[in-house]
Amino acid sequence: RKTEARARRDSAFTEVARLKAQLAANAPTKEEETKRAAAVELQNERYAAERVARANEAAAAGGFERARKAFEEAERELREAKEAHERARRRLEEQEALLKPANGSLLAALKGSGSEAWRQDIAKTISPTLLERTDLSATYLESMHGRSLYGLTVDLEAIETPTWADDVAQAEALEIARSAVTAAQENVQANQAALEKASANRMNEERALAKARARAQAATQAEDAARSAASVLDREIKSAVSARGEELKRALSEAKATLDAEEASEARVEVERKAALD
Repeated sequence: RKTEARARRDSAFTEVARLKAQLAANAPTKEEETKRAAAVELQNERYAAERVARANEAAAAGGFERARKAFEEAERELREAKEAHERARRRLEEQEALLKPANGSLLAALKGSGSEAWRQDIAKTISPTLLERTDLSATYLESMHGRSLYGLTVDLEAIETPTWADDVAQAEALEIARSAVTAAQENVQANQAALEKASANRMNEERALAKARARAQAATQAEDAARSAASVLDREIKSAVSARGEELKRALSEAKATLDAEEASEARVEVERKAALD
């Protein structure tokens, strides 16, 4: 009986030692560690991809901003070109009116007088702003032509004859005005083409930015999902380790109780043996 009791006690002691060792070494299994490492690796990959996507988004935003500014500049240049063309067109009309004045105008009265004398005196003193007016009832009487204007005598030789009073010079000015209109129109067309190109580029950059933003958003969502999954897995592994630890503690408590019982039984056997010998 003593040998049997001792054998049971030794077996219980061994079981306690085994459970203590397992409890001390309680940790995630290799499979759990492999899963955790894979989740962390995926999270890192998604994070890196998200950083790249955000960098691409920032680059696309910069490209769009440059395209937007270029479009606005092209709009401004076209607007200025149209204004310049309008000024050139009005200047051409003015030059045409000076060469071929409207009927009833002051200039028409002068040119229709048949005299050339006015080109050397009246033309030098009259305001050009009056030439196209038709409300002055202008009539040129060469018989009343003289060297004074309402009693004022002026040295007309000191005053240069204006261009509008010289048909040849005025014809040249008209051609210059026509050339200016043509050049201004060509400039408008060139700026219109530049604006269309800038507009197309702005639209392309805007679409590229929209795509980059969508990719960045998707990358952020993927990174969030990977981080969340890694966090959930980590909690599950910790929970599993904790559950195994609680099970080992329960088993160890039972094993210790068994060991105590076996030691007590062995002690009783020894007492009975001694009593029998006495």
